Amino acid sequence: MGVKRSYDSSRRQRQAAQTRTDILEAARRLFSKRGYPATTIDAIAREAGVSEATVYAAFGSKRGLLAAFQDLMHEQVDYDQRVRELDAAAGKPAEQIAAGVRISSSFPARHGDIIRAMSSARGMDPDVDEFLERGLGQGHHGGWAMLMSVLADQGALRPRLSQREAGDLAATITRHEVYGVLRNELGWTHDRITEVLTAVLCAALLR
Repeated sequence: MGVKRSYDSSRRQRQAAQTRTDILEAARRLFSKRGYPATTIDAIAREAGVSEATVYAAFGSKRGLLAAFQDLMHEQVDYDQRVRELDAAAGKPAEQIAAGVRISSSFPARHGDIIRAMSSARGMDPDVDEFLERGLGQGHHGGWAMLMSVLADQGALRPRLSQREAGDLAATITRHEVYGVLRNELGWTHDRITEVLTAVLCAALLR
């Protein structure tokens, strides 16, 4: 009986995980199609083929869905692995910048639909504003600020370019809006975008 209970528990966990995935995918489709403000929990439930109660039990609210999307974005771009690549480039400024560009560009490359849906709702919902400001804005800028601190300690930055200016420049050039224009409006490939942004930043920031 103990084995059976363990098996049943494991199966329930897999089913619960699949339900969460189905709900997130449904929300993603609807947010992209209808926009975040116009998408209701009821609509998400119907799209996912579950009850409203199931959505609330899994995520609590639309705010909970946004938090889950933040986790999903980091997971699907393999953020931890990309940070390890950055650490492995220690002492090689150009490679460190290249790794930073890969981290920044991986988010709009993999999750451009989510970012566009949230950006279109900017100013309409405080939870969306927080998602964009903390999840994409502060995190993005903070990551580049930390890398510029490392490069400054290595004496790698250009003379008369402050550490803060370097971080501001790198964070601005690699914003998801810039990636979106190059990729979606001008038709650049992802590889070309990362290559050119890396070259631009290396030329602008390094000795």
